[in-house]
Amino acid sequence: MRHALALLGCSAALLGRHVVAQPLSGPELSWDAPAGCPQAAEVRARIEAIAGAAVQKETHLQARARVTRAEGRFHLRLWLRDGELTGERNITADSCEDLAGATAVALGLMLRSETPLTERALRGARDTAGGDASASQAEPVPSVPPAPAAPLAVEPQASEAAPPQRSRSAARPVRALVRAPALVGELGALPEPSAGFGLGVEAHYDDWLFVLSGQFWLPQTLHGTAFPGHGARVARQLASLTMGRAFRAGRAEVGPCLTLALQRISARGTGAGVTPSEARAVWLGVGAGAQGALEVAEALAIFADVGARVETARPLLAIDGLGDVAQIGPVTLAAAVGLQWSF
Repeated sequence: MRHALALLGCSAALLGRHVVAQPLSGPELSWDAPAGCPQAAEVRARIEAIAGAAVQKETHLQARARVTRAEGRFHLRLWLRDGELTGERNITADSCEDLAGATAVALGLMLRSETPLTERALRGARDTAGGDASASQAEPVPSVPPAPAAPLAVEPQASEAAPPQRSRSAARPVRALVRAPALVGELGALPEPSAGFGLGVEAHYDDWLFVLSGQFWLPQTLHGTAFPGHGARVARQLASLTMGRAFRAGRAEVGPCLTLALQRISARGTGAGVTPSEARAVWLGVGAGAQGALEVAEALAIFADVGARVETARPLLAIDGLGDVAQIGPVTLAAAVGLQWSF
């Protein structure tokens, strides 16, 4: 027997996040926030409103902001770099809007400052009288958007020497999803197209996804060419493990995936004079494909997967004394579409 590449639909999680990196006229900003939060263009507009003409001046200031949500609150982690100087700020608030405003205020005031920035300034700390005088010589604070209704809680700062790098703890938390229901279809495994349904569970770590799923195909009756009145009643099941990479764009995710699949087929003879005994075969397959998902609600997405598998075994269906009925094809094309729920 030869084996097949069973494509399991790789799903794309979608709890959407907006990750946009674009240069400002002044500082370089990377803004990463959950769906529903202000986007990078809005943050940029606020910075320009605060900094005014100062936003046009040449600067080496770089900022990377990441907003995450936990237990109903939002947390901002803001990494700053100006040449060799680095700093980090951590802020928690009840709304993502407040954190966008805090980011804009911090960067806008740095652009307005006429004195060189210090590490203390990047961390949001004022210099003492015996230290750098940049805080005392800075221009008056411009008017800014109204303060948030809920007070902001400032968390302990990281070490001064820590560079503005993305850490694993700052990455998106592990997420779990359920894929059900799912409609699946195949071409090439059997002489006629196959249809069925599937379900699965999915885990995400950052941009990587891992899917364990099962597919159940509707039974088919295949007839031999030599004896049309005789044939075989066929049923198939598939269990798959898939690993893929998801690339986000707004509420959508797309990406490639690889699959290892275990396929089972059972057949029972039909027709006059045929003893309806059942035979079974099991084999492995490996596959590749592409997945995509579109978020339609906070915890609900529509997913679609396409791909191909190459059979590592090709069971032959035959009736003793009457000849062959069908054989599993060498290459199968598969597709799946359905809903996925996150929790």
